[in-house]
Amino acid sequence: MYTLGEMVSRVSNRIQKSDATFQSHIKEWIDERYDEIWNKIRWPQALVSKETGINFVASQGHLILPKDVDTIEVLAERSNDHVLFPKSLAGMWRSSAANMDNAGKPINYAPDGEVQYSNQPSSAEKLSVVSSAVSGDNTQTVRLKYLVNGEITYEDISLNNDTPVVSSGTCDASGVISISKSASTTGTITVSGNSSATVFGTLGQKEYTAYYKRLRLRSIPDANDTLTVIYAKRRDLLLDDNDVPAIPCQTALIRGAYSDALAEQKQKQKSMVEDAKFNQLVDDLIDKAELQGEQFDQTIPHVEQRGLNVGQGSYRHQLGDT
Repeated sequence: MYTLGEMVSRVSNRIQKSDATFQSHIKEWIDERYDEIWNKIRWPQALVSKETGINFVASQGHLILPKDVDTIEVLAERSNDHVLFPKSLAGMWRSSAANMDNAGKPINYAPDGEVQYSNQPSSAEKLSVVSSAVSGDNTQTVRLKYLVNGEITYEDISLNNDTPVVSSGTCDASGVISISKSASTTGTITVSGNSSATVFGTLGQKEYTAYYKRLRLRSIPDANDTLTVIYAKRRDLLLDDNDVPAIPCQTALIRGAYSDALAEQKQKQKSMVEDAKFNQLVDDLIDKAELQGEQFDQTIPHVEQRGLNVGQGSYRHQLGDT
């Protein structure tokens, strides 16, 4: 199917505008339409199952998830054949305030915001910043925000390709606050402990910062353990000309972006016609997913039922269920 660059060309040809500025607008419209489609239902292409690689750590009451996680479907402790039940953070505290910090096997989890790091230093150490690229990453800057003796410190690190650059300050234990960069890069940027080599965060080529979902656990793990997680992933942005959407919706994206281009050109009636075609194509994609018997989630407002957090806007059903 079409890449982003090919979709932009098709819309550009239809609207008969091919200047670089207008084509950048077309890219934005395509990505916005893709976001609209992605959030319609829980698409089968969004579901990911990881049986290893996510771990409890003894004595740590928070679990930081991989940055592609959007919504958790199942979180299970493998060694005890135990599924953790979701709750809201407020509900967890209301029902278990007295024993939130007790050590044991976690039985519940609650979403506890997002953070801009994937791990924290266990002791004070300097931070190391490096690109995976041997060239092309020597003009960009990585901004580190971290604690030094309890005080917030900002430090701009000039990249030197695949040669590590070490921070001038020494980050406190659990002192990493955020990681960001000034521009796109050729390689992936990794920030780690200069002594421990523990990775505290990574930034992809076109990620200017990264957000990781965090969970609060009850009880606090009394031992390390490996988890199985089934989750709906976050949508990949369509940015590069060679990017392809995970959902085979290119025809709909072309229609939707063409509608937006017409609207920008003040051709309101034609825009409305194309928008209706876009919506019909999306409905057809949803019907096809349903007919294939794939499980998907229809987006509805957030609800909390019997103390269990059902998930952010999720309503699970299987074709044929009533």
